[in-house]
Amino acid sequence: MSKKVAARSTQAIETMQQFRQLIAGCMGRMKDGRTLQSTLEELKEIMRVHVTSTDRMNVLISLFAEQNEHMGVSQRKEGLKLFGIMGEVFEDSLLAFVPKVLAICTKRLEDPQLHAVVSDSLGAMVHHMFKHISVAQEKVTHLTTILDSLFATLRASPRNVQIGVAMCLTRIVQNSPIDALVAVLGTFTDSLLDLIRSSWVRCTTQLLETLISLVLAVEYEFEAHAGKFLPGLMECMQAQKDWSTRKMAIDVVYTFAAFLPDVIAGRIDDIVTVLKERKSDKIRHVREAAQEALAKIKEAKTKSGKPLHESPPRAVQTVGSKGSDYMIEEMKQSVGGDGLPKSIFQGPVNPNFFKAAPKSNSLSYNNLPLAAIEIMTSSPPPKEESEPEEKLARPEDILVPPPLEEAKVPSPPAMQSEEKVPAESTDELQIPPELGKHPDEAPPKEREIVSSEQRRDEARPDVEPTATLRETEAVSRQTYQYDIDRLSKVSFDA
Repeated sequence: MSKKVAARSTQAIETMQQFRQLIAGCMGRMKDGRTLQSTLEELKEIMRVHVTSTDRMNVLISLFAEQNEHMGVSQRKEGLKLFGIMGEVFEDSLLAFVPKVLAICTKRLEDPQLHAVVSDSLGAMVHHMFKHISVAQEKVTHLTTILDSLFATLRASPRNVQIGVAMCLTRIVQNSPIDALVAVLGTFTDSLLDLIRSSWVRCTTQLLETLISLVLAVEYEFEAHAGKFLPGLMECMQAQKDWSTRKMAIDVVYTFAAFLPDVIAGRIDDIVTVLKERKSDKIRHVREAAQEALAKIKEAKTKSGKPLHESPPRAVQTVGSKGSDYMIEEMKQSVGGDGLPKSIFQGPVNPNFFKAAPKSNSLSYNNLPLAAIEIMTSSPPPKEESEPEEKLARPEDILVPPPLEEAKVPSPPAMQSEEKVPAESTDELQIPPELGKHPDEAPPKEREIVSSEQRRDEARPDVEPTATLRETEAVSRQTYQYDIDRLSKVSFDA
């Protein structure tokens, strides 16, 4: 805070007119967002220094409540936030002026745009007022006064004011001391239930939100009062007009399943049926809330003192059957001491499940269930007559198709008169007979590497072995060139 602001806030104020002018000047500077924070700090300092009597407190409250048509929505909101700042400055000294503040705030609730800021201001004021009260009975008295005033206003107000008052109830529950809430829990829940059941109330959604805040505040202390809300919640979940009421009722059921699972155990079947119907609701938010509530109820089945929807498994003993004692002991291990099945995330039901199997190949019947022993020891049923199965062919029985013949290339004219050279031998393509033999037999001898020229000479005994392929090709080229020269000479002579 600047020196100029500090000097203005600490200057001597002797008359009420000077006090009014100082407060009005500060509130006029709240229009500018650049000076808003400094103005709030100046107002806090003025309240600490100059509000020293009841008259100045009443003037301060009246100035904060003044609004006119020339003020914008943001300026009116900033003026209502000053009531929360008053609670921060005066704390429990403001308790004597609570009825006047409540009357001003409920009047401003006629404007729906101011619902949120009024409820937040009242919540902050209640938090700071009760923070330094040490006497429990004094807390209960002041909290009862505030709640009774708001309930009376809600019963005698139109729809917009009802919604705003219900929002104020939610903020007050969230900011009140828990011991005081527990002390007034009986009367508070009765008033809430009466309003939820009333047909003329137009703020059922906001009242259900107040109920959720109350459960979250007192938690298990609410268990004795939760059962009376279930019929009303069933009706709200099936409301056809307001989808927000359906969603908020489902959220209440979700809260009960999370904190008070025993409360819904008596009507779990009806609740699950309605929630499954809401899974096909035309509003996406309602469908998602129903799915989350069903998942939470399924999770709460293991947290309740008794199963919510289904009974635990029972062990069935067969008289005179082998291994029945083992089956009964196994079923006892799979059920906890509270009669509920153990979670699969806490380890296997059978402690020997993950033990290593014995190294021997022999089967042991000591740790097997009776059903498994009967199956393993019983003789297999006779097979019906069927067609003989086809035996798989052995590798040596597989016929290898003959190799494809090479494409025939026309030879030159000089070679037409010569004898045809037989094709190369295909010995290297034949599958050796050793492939079909047993692997324990002796390995076959290595074959000698034979060149293609030697195989060709062996296949052509009428040709001299010294004639190689290269020499044959050279002779063919000379003969072919001679024929071409002779034909060209004949055509030239003609």
